[in-house]
Amino acid sequence: MAITKVSMSNDALLEIGAQMITSMTEDSEPARLCNHLFDELMDQELQLENWSFAMERKQLARLTEDPDFGWTYQFALPANPWCLQVKAEYSENDFKIEGRKLLSDAATIQIIYIKRVTDYNELSPLFRRAFKFKLASILAIPLQGSRSMKEGMEQIYELWFRRAQFRDAQGGGTPPVAAEGSWRNARDS
Repeated sequence: MAITKVSMSNDALLEIGAQMITSMTEDSEPARLCNHLFDELMDQELQLENWSFAMERKQLARLTEDPDFGWTYQFALPANPWCLQVKAEYSENDFKIEGRKLLSDAATIQIIYIKRVTDYNELSPLFRRAFKFKLASILAIPLQGSRSMKEGMEQIYELWFRRAQFRDAQGGGTPPVAAEGSWRNARDS
């Protein structure tokens, strides 16, 4: 089953007992609110962590016009997928972000960044669950007039967010190696 903005919004609406929607543009208060909130909230939640499903690597295209001063070169930040936040410059050069440009003295730049996710099937199930409760917490007051429901949804969100963080951090990478002389090496000898 394809996961869409509508299905994710309906999951949140269901949690607070609100009317479900058939499209983001239908003429209903739940659809108007979900349509207004969804994209910005998704971007915000993606920027909170280094989610493995939202990380992207890219060599940047150098712009033909150089910066006026302070840096030698400027590069366009990725637009497809859209760069929400640069996490690292691969060769560890100094750089500065200004608007949608990265400035550096390096002639080539490779970055790791958080991308805007638009295929919601890429999101981890735990992240989707946390997002559902975050959206529900925001919708609780305008749709149900309930501050206690908002607070309850926020508490459930925090629980699922921590679970999503924990599981994502376990990821599929190489585990760190203990440094020489560490307590682990002492214990294992």
